[in-house]
Amino acid sequence: ATVATILHNVQYLRHSDKERCSLLEKTNELRQMMIDNNIPLMSSSTTHILPVLIGDSDVGTRVSGYLLKHHNIYIQAINSPTVSKGTERLRINISPYHTREDMVELINALKDTLRHYNLY
Repeated sequence: ATVATILHNVQYLRHSDKERCSLLEKTNELRQMMIDNNIPLMSSSTTHILPVLIGDSDVGTRVSGYLLKHHNIYIQAINSPTVSKGTERLRINISPYHTREDMVELINALKDTLRHYNLY
């Protein structure tokens, strides 16, 4: 049943651009919201992954925990040695199903959290 479901979804996505187009639109919208709100977005990303520069492994882990505890938002911290020291970041992924309200909530949570750690 699991394999049949996966196969069905793969076949659907081969013929549908709806989800890909929505993902691109949502990514561009969130990227612009981050830029407009001075969130330290790493400009090197050209994909749906929106990395927010933190610059320290310990702080990245604390920022991720704060977002979960205070805003009920889980965002993975990517720390060294996965990335070079000084380039530690949050890895933000949007989906085609996130709403504008979800994005506004995320921006407000990021601003609060980054302020809390003197990163904003």
